[in-house]
Amino acid sequence: MKTFSPIRMLAPCILAMTLMPLAARGQEPPDPSVSEPANPKANDETQSLPQHVVQLPTAKPPIHKARINWYLRQLKHPLTPRDQEMRAAVRKLGKSHWHFVHVELQGHKVLTGNIIGVSDEGFNLETGILGAGRFVAYREVATSPREVAAVGTRTLRGVEWTGFATLCVAAIPLALLFYPLVLAGVIQD
Repeated sequence: MKTFSPIRMLAPCILAMTLMPLAARGQEPPDPSVSEPANPKANDETQSLPQHVVQLPTAKPPIHKARINWYLRQLKHPLTPRDQEMRAAVRKLGKSHWHFVHVELQGHKVLTGNIIGVSDEGFNLETGILGAGRFVAYREVATSPREVAAVGTRTLRGVEWTGFATLCVAAIPLALLFYPLVLAGVIQD
């Protein structure tokens, strides 16, 4: 069961507070001192309107353009039976984001990583830290992906995370040193 987190509500609240004045500004009543010039082609119905009602000029109805619905669109390339088998295998392996898979592409290139997203046309393979990876289409895959232990890849990612954390820890004293100088105006933009 998920607990309530106020952090989740922060972005929608900021967005609402930003857009509320814009929406309220658009709903102000028209200024009675400003009136539109009389339309010479107005018929009897529009002339019988009270004086404080502003008649807007009629315009052509807007042309509605079809929106691109990414979740409803058809595939760019229809899947072959082989691609459908690949999709089934990838969906089976992609249920756990923590397992490493070994993917051999048609150009004899081998990728090792985690499957982080599966779609109808392909899947996202995370090959580095911080979400670095690539999209692999089913038609690019030479053999069916298989689950591997990937000891070397796990070690490499551990070293990358260690380097990233070390860089962050080393940057903190530098930031504490330079921030007062920036505030004092010694270091300018």
